Amino acid sequence: MDIIHQRIFREELGNEEYLDAIRRQYWYCYPALIRNALEVEFGEKYEAFSNERDAI
Repeated sequence: MDIIHQRIFREELGNEEYLDAIRRQYWYCYPALIRNALEVEFGEKYEAFSNERDAI
């Protein structure tokens, strides 16, 4: 994680929760990881599908 994102997450989460997340090495839940994988695999087609499904 780059310095900018470290600073952002530390400010949003607070120092204690941020350090705990770093120690445990977690940032995303499984649905978010799956969504990212689908976006990488299918690109704009999946993004259009998910936006329609989620009524965005």
